[in-house]
Amino acid sequence: NSPATAAGAGHQIVPPTAVVFHETRCGSTLVSNMLASSMPNQVRSYSESNPPLLALMACDVLKEGGKYCDPLAQRQLIQDVFYLMGRVTRPEKPQYVYYKIQSIGARYISQFRNAMPRTPWAFVFRDSVEVLMSHFKNYQKGQPISAVGPRPVCLRSYGKPPEQQHALLHQMAQSHNRTISSWSKEEFCAAHLATLARSALDEYRAIAEESSSGGSSAK
Repeated sequence: NSPATAAGAGHQIVPPTAVVFHETRCGSTLVSNMLASSMPNQVRSYSESNPPLLALMACDVLKEGGKYCDPLAQRQLIQDVFYLMGRVTRPEKPQYVYYKIQSIGARYISQFRNAMPRTPWAFVFRDSVEVLMSHFKNYQKGQPISAVGPRPVCLRSYGKPPEQQHALLHQMAQSHNRTISSWSKEEFCAAHLATLARSALDEYRAIAEESSSGGSSAK
């Protein structure tokens, strides 16, 4: 349904107030909870709900499967997901809706900005050493990192990084005369975190360039 049709059917549409991307293990859940509790009767806060991330990753998933992805269709998909998640039927609709995206979603800030250019977003981060320590805290007492069992989040793609991540990791490895396969698990985790921060930094710089050239974009 279009927004007009939905409104006519009794649905109220609340556009995204802001979206939170993050580095992982950096306090983003605290940020999400603070937003949710700031005005409990006026705020809806989604914390790492799957639909927004799946929409942001849609083209990558199709390309990895050898299929074509229409960027305009993905743009519409992202808009539709946020629209559907912002619908309410009760009269006392929330006045603000916040979204915290999974950490891997930081790689897709560009797709988000393309679809929702006027929606403010933030990237939450923390000292990288502290983040690494948090990821490996369960293994500091001599526990092995199983090849098939639970792993730190930053090692989920260890050994087989997705195509988008592989290119940046390969660039990082080459700059130090290394190969990805020669990295330790700790080094791979550090590089993974770097790709998330790099994506956010690239988008921040893109916004700065757009602003200096007279363009407009949410900050």
